[in-house]
Amino acid sequence: MQKLYPLAGKFAHPEHINTNSCRGNSVIVQVLSVAAAEESFNGMTHVEVLISDNGEGMPEEMHDKIFELFFTTKIAKLGIGLGLPINKESMEDHGGSISVSSIVGKGFDLFSLFPI
Repeated sequence: MQKLYPLAGKFAHPEHINTNSCRGNSVIVQVLSVAAAEESFNGMTHVEVLISDNGEGMPEEMHDKIFELFFTTKIAKLGIGLGLPINKESMEDHGGSISVSSIVGKGFDLFSLFPI
């Protein structure tokens, strides 16, 4: 894999971009656009976006299950388990990837590697 370059200097604190789910897509698109247009990153092929929370986390045995079709932890009518499986397949089809890391009681990290 090629070296990943940080986008330091493009945002005041890129490691702490706080947003909600409605604005999250806009922030990610802006980060990817800046990376793709940045001439000083010659040869850069991917941008990694890390989304973290400080919630209750999830057990390791669930890490792969969240990418299975129709798996959900949400109550009825709030989700049917298609979002992450569809995103994972789309990312992989375009040369990217998506993965998780979580420890019960320590929160959740979602790593997305976007091709540019």
